[in-house]
Amino acid sequence: MKSKLVFFFIILLMIGCMGEEKDREKIVEMILYAEPADGGSILSNIWSPQIVFSDSDNDHQKQALTDIIVDGLDFDKYQPGHEYHLKARKIWMQNPPLHVLPVKYQVLEFLSKEKVITQDFEETITLKVSPEKVQFMPRFPYLYDEEGDLPVVIEALRTQDPETLQSHIIPEIEGFDFEPGYEYLLEVRKITRADPYSLLWELSNIFSKTKKN
Repeated sequence: MKSKLVFFFIILLMIGCMGEEKDREKIVEMILYAEPADGGSILSNIWSPQIVFSDSDNDHQKQALTDIIVDGLDFDKYQPGHEYHLKARKIWMQNPPLHVLPVKYQVLEFLSKEKVITQDFEETITLKVSPEKVQFMPRFPYLYDEEGDLPVVIEALRTQDPETLQSHIIPEIEGFDFEPGYEYLLEVRKITRADPYSLLWELSNIFSKTKKN
């Protein structure tokens, strides 16, 4: 009798362990926002525009959709300037594939798509420019070349807003002649075009230029 009880408890323990190994799931609402942010995979030194998203499980805190699996989402059809609402299954993976985060999403339904950037606007911001350029891969249509093709990796300026600490990888700032080895503090005009969506950067003022070793 005792041996049967021991065997029974062993079975219960195995079932409990198997339950713990199952992926945890939850149905959430995802939002894909209108303006991308610059970032990159943790295993790559190449920067690129990343979709900014949030989900209802995380109080819609924004983050870049980088190194996250999203089944059922065609990234090539994402159009900056539009906001997307999706119904998705959020899955916490017990054994995620290498080089991705342990949370993934499965898109269940596209709820809405709305053009939220409907008019041109501009703002003046301060940017700190790093002394060396970085590798940059354009992703979205407003960065394609004149033939509509996605260009190869290019060199671009790595900048940061000193107030918000937001990074901007900029292929060109109109009117600015970059000299490698110098860190710059600039005042620039960020111009957002609504139709079609695009970003332009124009130099307003050079506050400082500092030689870096």
